[in-house]
This record gives sequence, C-alpha cells and structure tokens, in this order.
Amino acid sequence: MSDSQFIFEIKVSRTLLICLSVLHLLALAAALSNTLPSSVRILLSLLIMAHFGMQWRRYRHPINPITLMYNDSLGWSRLMKGITVQIQILPFSIITPFLIIVYYQQTPASVSIATAVCFKDALAQAAFRQLCVQLKITGAQHKAGDR
Repeated sequence: MSDSQFIFEIKVSRTLLICLSVLHLLALAAALSNTLPSSVRILLSLLIMAHFGMQWRRYRHPINPITLMYNDSLGWSRLMKGITVQIQILPFSIITPFLIIVYYQQTPASVSIATAVCFKDALAQAAFRQLCVQLKITGAQHKAGDR
C-alpha cells in the first residue's frame, strides 16, 4: 500500500488582509468618536495604527510561512525554518467551507498551542478542499457552532 503525502503551503490571503484592515478601521473610528479627551483619542489612534502596521507586515510578508504536511505513516507535521516538526492537530480546530483555523501542538505534547489560519484564497481550490478532507479524516472534525 502506498503512503499518501500531502503538502499544504498556506499563502498570503487577500481576504485576511481585508478583514485586518476593516477591523482596524472600525477600531480607529471608535477611538476617534468617543468622548475621551483629545490627547487620549490621538494616543489610541496612534496605537491602533501602529498595531495595524505591525500586523500588516506580519501577514503580508510572513517570516515563517505556514507549511502543513500530512503523511499516512507519520501523521501531521509543520515545516519551520527548513526543519520538519511533528505536530498534533487539536480536536477544537475549526473547519468551514471558507475558513480553516487549525490549532496544533508540537509533539511530544508541548504546553503551548499554535494556530494556523487559512482562508479559502490562501490555497488553490483543490488544495483547500484536500486540507478540509484530511483534517476531517484525521480527527479534527469540530465545526463552527458545535461547541
């Protein structure tokens, strides 16, 4: 029997960048339209804009791009700085037709939980569908609203 192997290299998502922009614009509008003193409103606005700039750079030009890999015999792994690290997909990962949020831990089980966010436009259509299928098959079957 052959060993199936899948590689999912998650690219920059235009949808994620739009959501990031909209959320920061809403926060900026709220900071500017409240009744706090002008100096506080300006400080809040500067903090929101600085945070937006950091997040934009982080998601637009990721330092560690997310590459998830699945192999029938080895299970899930993530490519980190050229090194393959075994990971465990946690059961509360969220799988929807347009968004996947994968919660995972390095194995052996570490204390920290990492997250990989993948909008539908971050992968080719066939790869996104295959990622959904592989996550469902391997046990990450939790869907949004099932909590």
